[in-house]
Amino acid sequence: MPAPSSIAAWDTPGLFWDATAGLSWDAANPPPQPSHRMAQVKLNLDRITRDERLALARQIHTQMTGNADFPTPSPALTALDSAITALETANDELNVLRQQAKEKTVEVDTLDAALSQSLRDLAAYVQNTSGGDEAKILSAGMSVRDAGAPVTMTQVTGLESSPGDDSGEIDLSWTPVHGASSYEVQSSPDPITATSWGHAGISTKSTLTLTGQPTGARCWWRVRAIGANGPGAWSDPATKIVP
Repeated sequence: MPAPSSIAAWDTPGLFWDATAGLSWDAANPPPQPSHRMAQVKLNLDRITRDERLALARQIHTQMTGNADFPTPSPALTALDSAITALETANDELNVLRQQAKEKTVEVDTLDAALSQSLRDLAAYVQNTSGGDEAKILSAGMSVRDAGAPVTMTQVTGLESSPGDDSGEIDLSWTPVHGASSYEVQSSPDPITATSWGHAGISTKSTLTLTGQPTGARCWWRVRAIGANGPGAWSDPATKIVP
C-alpha cells in the first residue's frame, strides 16, 4: 500500500489529515467574527442656540449624576454645574440688557424724529424770513443749496430716417440726450452746402414725423438737443429719398 500523501482524506466526509504534521480537522478555518462598531458621541454644539446648549448641559448633568457607568466624570459634575450656572446668569442679564436696548432705541428714534422736524420747521422760518438772502441763511448756521451748473447738451447720436405712412412723409428718431428739454430738426436738399440747411421742426421727444417733404427727392436731416444751457452740437446727418 503506498504511503499517504502530505494531505490525505479519511473516509469520513469533511475530515482531512496532514500526514506530515499528524493533524486532522473536519472543515476549513472558521469564519472571522464580525467586528462591533463603536458608537460615537454627538453634541452638535455649533448647530444649536445658546439656550439649547444650556438645556442640553442641564440634561447631561442630571443624567450623569449618580450614573454607575460613569463613576468619575472629567471634568467633575460640580464644575459642569458651576459653568452652567455662570452662563445662565450672564445670559439672563444679557437678555435684560437687550430688552432695555430695544426700548431705549425706540425712545432715541422718537426723539431724533422730533428734533429733525424742529430743524425743518426752523429752516422754513429762516427761508421765509431771509427772503432767500444767502448771507442771512449762512448767518443762521445753515447751508445753502448748490443750484448746480446747467447741463451741457451733448451731440445727438443714433439719428435714423424712415419712410412715413403717406407720400412726402419721413419719420425721424434718435437717442435721447440727458437734460434736453427739446430738439431742433433741420433739413437740406441734396447736395448739402453750408447754407442749404433750414428749419424743419421742433420736438420734445426723441422722434419727429415730417410732412410735406419733396417726393422722389433725396433729402438730408440733422438734429440737436436744447437744454437750459443752450443747444448742443448738430448730429451727423441722415438721408433718405422721400417716398
